[in-house]
This record gives sequence, structure tokens and C-alpha cells, in this order.
Amino acid sequence: MDIEEIELKKSEWIFGFAMLMFILSILWIAHLTSGRSLEQLNSSNEPAAFIEIKVTGCIKQPKTVRIPCGSQVRDCLKKIRLRAGADVSSIDFDQVLTQSGTLEIRFLEKIVVEIQGCVEQKMWIDMPLGSRICDLKERVVLSKDADSAFFKRRRRLKNNDIVCVPPKKGFCKASR
Repeated sequence: MDIEEIELKKSEWIFGFAMLMFILSILWIAHLTSGRSLEQLNSSNEPAAFIEIKVTGCIKQPKTVRIPCGSQVRDCLKKIRLRAGADVSSIDFDQVLTQSGTLEIRFLEKIVVEIQGCVEQKMWIDMPLGSRICDLKERVVLSKDADSAFFKRRRRLKNNDIVCVPPKKGFCKASR
């Protein structure tokens, strides 16, 4: 019995020593790489596989988007939710992104609405953000055939909306 117990103890020592060496090697590797930043570890001339774009401004929740290097701005914008009133007119959707950075989405200060239909003259009107159809009544000169009840609507206007004022009855000749 004593011989089997001694050999069992030798195998436990060997197993314990192997585990200790394994743990020490992992700690040594972690120590070697802990002082280096991610840029130093990827310091080769090859572009990074992924880049991070911090998106701020007129979006539901500011966040950092991780996309493949070489993606377009439109790919980045598909991963976020824009708020009403986001001004995307100055953004180049086809721009290729090759490095991490920040994308600022600006707020619209005003909206532009086209008025046509039964009006004296077709026109473009600048309105404050959040305006509604009912806010247009004071700013539009209606023709005598126009249905003024149309302006009781409370639908919010969007940038570049086309508002066609309907006639009361029959046909209304739209100004062109």
C-alpha cells in the first residue's frame, strides 16, 4: 500500500507542476502585451479590419459604431436611428471610411415646404422645425376655389414636403 500511495503522490506532483508552468506562461504573455496599446499591436502597414465611428448629434442615442474598414458613410448611418429634424443634406453618403473618427449629425434649424395646388402662386416657404399644415394658413395666398378647411390639419411638416391645396369642389387649375 505504501508504494501505490507514493506513486500517486508523484503523479499529483507532476500534474501540479505542469499546471503551475501553464499558469506562469499565460501570466508572462499577459505581462508582455499589457504595456502595448492596440495601435502598437496592429502597427503593421495593413489597414485595420474594423474601424470605430463615434456618431453624435441629432440621433436617438449617441453611440460608437463598429464597421469594416472601407465601408461607406451610409453603412454607418444604417446602424443608428436618426431623430426627426436631422440635417443629412451636408453628409456625403458615398464617402469611404478608412480610419476611426467622429461623425456629427446636425439639427435642422428650419424646413422648406413647397406649396402648390389652389394657391395664387406656387411657392417655397421656410418654416420653423416642428411646423404643421395649420401653421401655413397665414403665409399662403389662396385662390378663390381653395378649400380653406384643408388648413385645419395638424400633420407635422417635413423638410422638402410638397403641400397641394385641394379645391372646394370640382377642378382647380394649379399654377405652374
